[in-house]
Order: sequence, then C-alpha cells, then structure tokens
Amino acid sequence: MNHFFKDNLTSNPVLSTSLRTRTLAVLIALITTATAWAEVGEFFIVDGVKYTITNESPYEVRLEQPAVDGLVGLKIPSTVTPEGSYAKYKVTSIVYNAFLSYKSLTSVTIGSNVTSIGEQAFYGCTGLKKVTIGSAVTSIEKDAFKGCTNVNEVICLPDASELTTWNDYDCDDFKGSKNSKTTVCYVSNPSDYSPKFSDVNVTFKQYYDLDIAGTKVTEDNKANILSDGA
Repeated sequence: MNHFFKDNLTSNPVLSTSLRTRTLAVLIALITTATAWAEVGEFFIVDGVKYTITNESPYEVRLEQPAVDGLVGLKIPSTVTPEGSYAKYKVTSIVYNAFLSYKSLTSVTIGSNVTSIGEQAFYGCTGLKKVTIGSAVTSIEKDAFKGCTNVNEVICLPDASELTTWNDYDCDDFKGSKNSKTTVCYVSNPSDYSPKFSDVNVTFKQYYDLDIAGTKVTEDNKANILSDGA
C-alpha cells in the first residue's frame, strides 16, 4: 500500500471508518449478487447439463436434461455452482426421461448427493456400457435403464438396506432379454441384494471381485476406486 495513503488513513479515524464502511457495503453487495441471484424453479447449465433449483435453504437442484449433444462420459457431480455465483447446489435427483434415447453416452457416474433416479431417466441409451449408482440413492424408478442394451457393468454403492426401491418393471432393463441377468451388478453384499431385488435384470456380485485398471478393489481403497463424485 502507498505509505502516504496508509499514513493518512490511520491518522484520520473518520476517513478510515468511512472507507471501511463503504468497502464492507460493496463486499456484501457482491456476495449477495453472487449467491442469491436465482429462485426456486429457475434453471442454469453447467458442463452441458441443465439443472433446476428446487430449494434455496439448503441449496438443492434436480438434473433436468442434457443441454448439448454428444456427451460421452457423464459424471453427475455431488454439487454444482452456476456461473457468476459462489453457491454450491446439491444435485439430489434425476428427473423422468432426463436422458431419453441419448445414444452418445458410454458411461454414467451418479454423484453422492443424488437420492432418486426418475422413471425412464436413461431409457434407450444404447451406447451406455457402464453405470455407477451413487451411495446416497434410495430410489430407482420404473424402467430407469430400460433399453440400455449394452451395459455390461453396474457398480451400485448404496447398502441394500438404504436402497428401498429398484423398479425394473418386467425385469428387462440393461443387457440381454427379459430376466436374462446378463449385466453384472457389483455391490457390497450380494446376499442382501439378490433376494430383495430378484426382479432386477442383473446378476449381483461382490465388488471386491473387481479389478480396475490392474488394481483389485479392497476395503481400504474402495472409496478412491469406486468413486461416485463425492
């Protein structure tokens, strides 16, 4: 800081107080503008995906749909921040038909704050090969992955006790024919999943059997390897 300015500022308490007051007012205005710029029902786009605000306290949004063509590896984050804002909005749900017949997708990782995957959310995503279901998901609605005929692998991170709904109507989601169980779904404890979700068209296996890029999944490294965008 310029010494003349500094000396005058400290020697003149009125000037110093006035300047500080004005500076504080400007800062408050900037923060208010940057965080409280949108209301419930308004939307914004981050990384080619449209989100709609569902709650202002706490900040929460739902994922609506892609805003661009050609998304390939989709990682739905735990939080998103609109351009021009400091606010972090938790992504808590994926709506009905969100990625209907979006054929460019090859992988989807669902973030750690998403609790529900809407009906037919990924219906007809024929390019999809791998899905990671986030640890907070409690509800997977009817036919969320129907027509995803090339999915070889699903990693499902919630405990079976926490995932209350997985509605694969007519047992024909994912790969193969009805009730073929061709797609492998890796979970923490297959014996908990198999009886509870017997009408889901997957074969449940323990994810400690997985070998990812030459590294075997263990209890110690699973948080890093089986990431859900936390």
